[in-house]
Amino acid sequence: MSYKQINNIYTGEYQQNLCAKLQTPGCVPCPDRLPSCVGKPDGDQPFPGKEWTESLIHCYKNRTLGVDKCPAGSIFDPDNKICTTKVTPSK
Repeated sequence: MSYKQINNIYTGEYQQNLCAKLQTPGCVPCPDRLPSCVGKPDGDQPFPGKEWTESLIHCYKNRTLGVDKCPAGSIFDPDNKICTTKVTPSK
């Protein structure tokens, strides 16, 4: 494992999140299942590549704490950082 500690938060790549080989059957690449929060503000953020869907990620100090979905019938508004059922026509 390659990591370093910053303010009691470990950063780096964790072996359990890496595919053994690119050809491993059933292995979903990290960004597709656990996107990076590096450079993103703390709090709920849109899931990269799935903006304006029910998917969102929880970020804290450049770490991805988890992946979540909005309640049924709502989507994550990346501008206001909330789950909503109201979307402006331009979006």
